[in-house]
Amino acid sequence: MLVGQIASTTLTLFNIYAPNGYDPDFWTEISSLLTTKADGRVIFGGDFNAVPQPSLDRKASGDSSGTPSGYPQDASLESFMLDHSLVDAWRLHHPGDRDFTFFSNPHHSYSRIDLFLVSLSTMPLIPTSSIGDITWSDHAPIFMTLSIPSYTPAWSWRLNSSLLHKPEHILELQQQLRDYFLENDSPTLSPTTLWLAHKTVIRGHLIQLGSRLKKQKLASLVSLTKDLSKWETLNKLSPSDVLTAQIKTIRTAIRQLLGEDAARSLAWSKRTYFEFANKSHTLLASKLRNQTRSKHITGARDGEGVLHTSPATVNKLFTSYFQTLYNHSPTHVSDSIPLGQSIDRFLSSAPLPRLSPAQRQALRHPPSEEEIAEVIKAFKPHKAPGPDGFSAFYYKTFAQTLSPHLHKFYLSLWEGAPAPADFLRSDIILIPKEGKDPSYPQNNRPISLLNVDYKIFTKILANRLNSFLASIIHPDQVGFIPGRHAFANTRRAVVLMERMTDTQLPSLLISLDAEKAFDRLEWPFLFRLLTTWGFPMSFISILRSLYDSPTSAVITPGTVPTSFSVGNGTRQGCPLSPLLFALSLEPLLSAIRHSPHITGVTVGGEEYKVSAYADDVLLTLSHPSASIPHLLSLLRDFSAVSGYKVNLEKSVAMPFSLSDSICQEIERSSGFRFTRSSLKYLGVWLTPDVNGLHSLNYEAMFKLLGEDLERWGREGVSWIGRINCIKMNLLPRLLYLFQALPIWVCPRSLRQLQSQIEGFVWAGGRRRVSKYVLYRPKERGGLGLPHLYKYFQAAQVAQFVMFHLPQHSQRWADLESDLFAPDLPQFYFWLPKEFRPLLRSTCTATLTSLRVWDSVRDKFHLCSCYSPLMPYLRNRAFIPGLSPSAFTAFENIDLQRIKHFRSSGGDWFSFSDLQSKGDFRTFDHFRFLQIRDFLSQHNISRAASQKLTFFESLCESGRAPKALISTLYNHFSCEDVSWLTPGFIARWEADIGEELEGEEWQDMWENIAKVSICVTLKEQAYKTVVPMVCHPGLALASAAGYP
Repeated sequence: MLVGQIASTTLTLFNIYAPNGYDPDFWTEISSLLTTKADGRVIFGGDFNAVPQPSLDRKASGDSSGTPSGYPQDASLESFMLDHSLVDAWRLHHPGDRDFTFFSNPHHSYSRIDLFLVSLSTMPLIPTSSIGDITWSDHAPIFMTLSIPSYTPAWSWRLNSSLLHKPEHILELQQQLRDYFLENDSPTLSPTTLWLAHKTVIRGHLIQLGSRLKKQKLASLVSLTKDLSKWETLNKLSPSDVLTAQIKTIRTAIRQLLGEDAARSLAWSKRTYFEFANKSHTLLASKLRNQTRSKHITGARDGEGVLHTSPATVNKLFTSYFQTLYNHSPTHVSDSIPLGQSIDRFLSSAPLPRLSPAQRQALRHPPSEEEIAEVIKAFKPHKAPGPDGFSAFYYKTFAQTLSPHLHKFYLSLWEGAPAPADFLRSDIILIPKEGKDPSYPQNNRPISLLNVDYKIFTKILANRLNSFLASIIHPDQVGFIPGRHAFANTRRAVVLMERMTDTQLPSLLISLDAEKAFDRLEWPFLFRLLTTWGFPMSFISILRSLYDSPTSAVITPGTVPTSFSVGNGTRQGCPLSPLLFALSLEPLLSAIRHSPHITGVTVGGEEYKVSAYADDVLLTLSHPSASIPHLLSLLRDFSAVSGYKVNLEKSVAMPFSLSDSICQEIERSSGFRFTRSSLKYLGVWLTPDVNGLHSLNYEAMFKLLGEDLERWGREGVSWIGRINCIKMNLLPRLLYLFQALPIWVCPRSLRQLQSQIEGFVWAGGRRRVSKYVLYRPKERGGLGLPHLYKYFQAAQVAQFVMFHLPQHSQRWADLESDLFAPDLPQFYFWLPKEFRPLLRSTCTATLTSLRVWDSVRDKFHLCSCYSPLMPYLRNRAFIPGLSPSAFTAFENIDLQRIKHFRSSGGDWFSFSDLQSKGDFRTFDHFRFLQIRDFLSQHNISRAASQKLTFFESLCESGRAPKALISTLYNHFSCEDVSWLTPGFIARWEADIGEELEGEEWQDMWENIAKVSICVTLKEQAYKTVVPMVCHPGLALASAAGYP
């Protein structure tokens, strides 16, 4: 029994399989359920093993009168229907007809025992009911249509990608495209019309192709089904052995035909599982996901909180909300003079850099065919398409044919042609926010499904912006800016909180909650801002055309959506959206930075007030009683011109060295919610005391991961599949904490989790291979199970690399460097311990990095004891260098490390060589001689000339490459001498009587990785090479009873 709602109509569904014989207790139990549990309209369906009217619903062999005697269960069914006012749906539409759903081979009799019974209130909702043919089994399928007035299924065409999997279909459609463009591409037809019309034409061909293939596939089945229906009708009227034999022959043919379809589906399913089962793939991710609630929206609440479930009403409420959101300031138009003056006044208070001539030129020229091809190639093929139904797979398949005409279309837009309405149209799908009631429209995140041709165009513009965005957006903003990371803000926040605590500075840490920040951005502000930045007019004009009256429709189940015009916001789903938002928020961040009335936390002459990851803004303000009023005034001014709105009630403030009375006064005047315990920012809990970060973040994460491991253990996942579970799900969550929190993680706590992981990998059983084999890299004959502590070390060392990036490119690095004074981490870390001056910094973040660095530099051969990158200043082995001010002339020409005094050819620089590079005074020659004397020491001289290690080269390059943590982890794993050579290698060599070279084993591991696309076969191949250990006692027990 199932009780629920479909489109606000409450239904109770019963699935019945009644006993073969007379059993009154069965119907008594069903009656009890019906009277106590049922709600709304009632529908029974199933095999009742009884008929409502024996005179019409049974036919015995040789019976032509049609009046067979009934059975006791028939009377029970009739009584049940009368007691509960139930109606036979098929008889309702076929009052005097005779048809049957079951044929008994032993008795050669027909009966209609498969039924739909409905309550009287359900009768108006059933327009049709029918009986199919008996094909697969001895029962016929029965059909009933349920028509719910408030439910109107929405349909829109979407490309069936399977049509493009066969070469003959691609060739056919390729020819259709060529013929279309050849016949219609003329000077009299605009590129816009040519492009949009091609979609209509090719859509028709695709529909025709799909219909043709379906007809071809069903032709034989339709013919056989017609013959079966004809012979069954005759047999029901006058049964005979000849007709029965004919029916059996046709049924066999139908089963064979349908069996071929089933076999193909089964083969496809087997192939999918063969290829993707137990891989780091969507299939495994879906199995691991803890889907506790449906993401479908089944109801909506109005302004008074009343829940509505009618599909039309639900869509109307959601559409009304988003229509208001996307048109929240209808009077704010681009040609409004007062609005323009207000925007200019605000922008004048927020100093912004201007684009360079080269940057302006990069944005000025129209898209090229090469850019189009590059973007199409990078697109994922099976992402959801926009309203036109054409996926990226279509563009990738026919890129060569489509690109020239798409290029002409983009050129026409660039030259001023208006963007067509269909090009700007989007469908909005809703993703419920985690832990919130999705029936409230504001608790859903709107994602715009845009046409792929629109996304190609905007992706080209986004790629151009990305090339220089980091040079015009202040490092305080790290969201969606190439080369910047979320951990930069959390690490910086932890350091500043520690600083505020240590100095007892009266201050506040404030996390601002922006209300629908992306969706509220006003376009007049955006376009005027871009002019202020110095963007070329051609680029601004093309953006204006993309935001010229676009339309959207909110997609909800069970109804046809209504389109509405969009007047503000950057559409989430558009490649340009995050970049434009970052540009639009920069004036606010700049105004806060440059306001003399808003004070931040000053360290080393630098003031730290604000950091942001897209719309997640974090403020560190000192003297809050004076700063907060000016901050609120600034937020109001920015909101008035840009649409940005801060939800003060959801914004959280954490006080430092402030009395309760002051906090209460600020809370009353500002509306911020105060907390002294913890504050969540970018998925991390921040606490006033650094010591509280571990318990609130790591311990909670360890508990959650332990629960996940226990739950995953109940899933059917193979040995290597379990290792992939750790890599694709558990490890990324821990890695984020390793990067976001610059605190020491006790190896013991990680070992406990590591032990749980090992138990999960072995499914709670005995370990069958050495743990060293388990953790070794795959290219070294291991299985690559992540070693958590090594990943923690790699994450910390990766952040040490970033100290070597250009100054002021990473604000957190600048902050920690100032706190590390008079030394600098990028120099101090390279000194051997005995050469280091007294450490004065108490910054937990930097000390954690130093602690990890000291534990890995020698162990994993990141550098030699005396590194070429070792500084000579602030070096206890070079006493004159403890007073660096005397060597300023050398620092000015970037002579800061011992390797800098050798030329690329390996020769020492002379003082005259240095004079040609910088401004040196006479007494600097004495300093030069002191340096040369220090460098002439044997160990120092050798270190200055030795080749850089891979890690030293990485640091000297001044950049942080992608996958840096993975690169370092792989290096640590390969260099760890404690992970001994696996014992099975020696056993194999003993068995074959020959010692294999390293390259031969390397080839073997590579061959195992390539043996098949199937993880199961790879696992079998690996187990063949790496004998699975069996305990002698277990081996003896398993051999018991055998000679």
